[in-house]
Formats: sequence, structure tokens, C-alpha cells
Amino acid sequence: LGLDADALARLPDLEALRALPILRKAEVQELGPRLRADDVPDALCVDYHTSGTTGTPLTIRVTREAVARSFAIAWRMRERFGLLRDMPHATFNGRSIIPVAQRRPPYWTRNWAAGQTLFSHHHMRPDALPAYIAALQRGRFEYVTGYPSSLYVIASAMLERGAALPWRCRAVLTSSETLSARQRETVARAFDAPVGDFYGMVELVATAGQCARGRYHFDHEVGVTEFEPLPGLPNTGRLISTGLLNDATPLIRYDTGDIVRRATTPCPCGRVGLSAERVDGRVESYVRTPDGALVGRLDHVYKGLHGVRESQIIQTAPDQLRVKIVKAPGYRPEDARALLCALRERLGVAMRVELDFVDAIPRTPSGKLRAVISQLDDP
Repeated sequence: LGLDADALARLPDLEALRALPILRKAEVQELGPRLRADDVPDALCVDYHTSGTTGTPLTIRVTREAVARSFAIAWRMRERFGLLRDMPHATFNGRSIIPVAQRRPPYWTRNWAAGQTLFSHHHMRPDALPAYIAALQRGRFEYVTGYPSSLYVIASAMLERGAALPWRCRAVLTSSETLSARQRETVARAFDAPVGDFYGMVELVATAGQCARGRYHFDHEVGVTEFEPLPGLPNTGRLISTGLLNDATPLIRYDTGDIVRRATTPCPCGRVGLSAERVDGRVESYVRTPDGALVGRLDHVYKGLHGVRESQIIQTAPDQLRVKIVKAPGYRPEDARALLCALRERLGVAMRVELDFVDAIPRTPSGKLRAVISQLDDP
């Protein structure tokens, strides 16, 4: 690397760390097993796989101890909402738990050991949603977890039908996708419960959980976190982190590819340490305007559009967007005009926008919905 070990040793710890090069995901994919520690037995490890959402699937070897610690850290976030391990709960994520060809309920199954009912996302067709709602109403769960996109589908259906839960939901906890303001508001109304989001990754270099005030608090025992600033975006940068949990595949100054807006004031909840106002997802989740600016958090353009059930923005050229839209029952032509107007206000009149009305938006292999897809080269 061309680094002087003696010179590094004379630097303060963080300065010495920042003198090392950033490790990109493509390099981890290329080097693979060469990054694994020689002194950690295979019997003490498991292999974690990413879904390859951005075209870069990875296999990361993780110690079983690191897995256990990461679960404990996730539970610390749940305890902020008064949740306990033996509480019955419902989960909506992308796992394949029911045969795809099945056309009759139940579209869910029980994990008796964890007190968990797993609901299949892949069967959430409009004609099947009443069965999901009825199962939720019967379930008397203490809390609900899942992907934001899956929870948004069931929450929207509940609100459209005026279906309330006959039991008190303590909290709804989301993870694995970027939680939009629209999704948060809809899910909170449908379940009449606070919504908290958890940020993490299979590489186990950084995790952060929201407090009741909505601030993301990073877990410092997981990794040493840095930010690589993005030009033109105040207090916003790519998340770089050095993992502290996983001895099997130590990742140093790893570029997660995720974009975070740092908090610049203390959190009203009283917790100290590094925190973020929001996690915006990946660089690939940003739209680049014709003049080169990066624009994220485009969920605001859907505010007040009750006729849009789901959408996906695909940038195919610096001045070209295609927006896939699944209509909701209350759709009106005015919704399309309002959406085009809102997009041009955020992105400029030079951006050409094509609306593509579809019956459904495909998910990734792990069942996730990508709200924005950029087909441009990484800026």
C-alpha cells in the first residue's frame, strides 16, 4: 500500500485509521476468501450472503459469536420500545415460506420457538389482502416487524377498508429497506403505533437503531464509523466503517455504499454518541439531475397523492426518468399531473419524465422493493 508502519504508529488512532485506503465492495467481491482470517476455524463461522440488489452479491464469513452479538444489539433497539423476547409478534419480509403457486390462505406460518408469525409478501395480491387483515386481527400480536414496502401494502389496505386492530400494537419495527416518510405515516396510522427503523448489513461493520424521537443512534461496539462527504449535500456522506464484531472477515474502512445525513445537534432523547437524522439508502438510490446534482428522498413528491399505491423511479439517462406506478382505487388523472409537477419542482424542467402504469412492481430476489434505480455510472 506504500504506507510506513512506523509513521502510522506515531499518528493518533483515528488519524492512522484514516491514512488507510477505503475498501470498496467490488474489491471485497474480487478478493473474497483472501480477506478471511487464517486463525479463525471454519467450525466457528457461518457464511452470510447479500441479495445482490445493486449487482454486487457478496458472501461474508462471520463468526457465530458475532452473529449472537449482532442479535443482542438489535434487541437493545427493540427494548427502547418496551418489547421483550417472549412477546408474540408478526413479521412481513421477503422470505419464501409458502409455495408461490398457492392461491388460498393461509399465507403465513408460525415460528413457535420465537413466538413469531411469518407472513408471505409474495402472496399479497389485492384479492388476498382481506385474509391477511383478518389474520392480523385474530393474532393479538404485541408488535410487528418487516420490510417497509411490505408493511406499507398491508397498512394501506387496512386504511382503505377502515380495518382497525382489536389489540394494542406496541410498536412497528422496520429494516432492510429505506423507510420513507410516506410509509412511516401510513404504517403508524394503520397500526396506531410508533414506528422505529433499524439499519444494518450482513457485513456487520455498522448498525444503528432509531429512538422514539426518530434519530438513528450508531452502535459503537459494532464499528468505527466515518463519513465520506458528498459534494453539494450538507452534512451528508457515504458511510465508511471498520468492523469490530467479526474476526472471521475483518473489513477495514469498508465503503457500505449507503448515504447518511449526520445529526449536528444533541438528540432530545438524551443518548450521546454518533447519530444520524436519516439513512437515505445507497448512491444508486439517488437521482442525478442534468446539471450533476444528487437528489434523494423523493418520497415527498407523492405527498397527497392517494391514487398511487406503489411506485418506482428508474433513471435511464442524465435527463430521463421512467416512473412505474401501481394505481390505488382512488386514482384520478390529476394525480399524474401533480406527480409530474412535483418531480419537475425537485429535479428541474430539463428532466424528462415518462409515467408507466403497471399492475405490480417486481421485487428483488429477497423480496425488497427498490424505490429508486439508477442505471447511470456511479458519480
